[in-house]
Amino acid sequence: MQFLKAHDFNALYDFEIQNRKQFNYPPYTRLIQIIFKHKEKNIAEEAAIIMIKAMQQQFGKCINGPAQPVVDRVRNQYLWEILIKLPKDAKQISMCKIAINQQKINLQSNKRYRSVSIVSNVDPV
Repeated sequence: MQFLKAHDFNALYDFEIQNRKQFNYPPYTRLIQIIFKHKEKNIAEEAAIIMIKAMQQQFGKCINGPAQPVVDRVRNQYLWEILIKLPKDAKQISMCKIAINQQKINLQSNKRYRSVSIVSNVDPV
């Protein structure tokens, strides 16, 4: 806020870009957010855990979550989310997208998780 009060936008940019580099946020990495929605809290959480376990070996160090967002219920649907931070490597990003789609298919083939809505966002705001 001090930078804004002083109208020092260059210093604000420098401060923010250093923090983004230090904590692996864009533009230094790619973020993939996966949101699980279901009317029952435990089913959404279970689906998120299953996806993490399936992707753990390949992307383990890049995966954060599952966690409930601050607003954890929208339109009577409970939310759980996973955040994946990947280096800006097109091959690894492509492999991750393929793995996510495969895990979506696997979850949807299980009757218990068929009604879970899974939404992926690349570099969410």
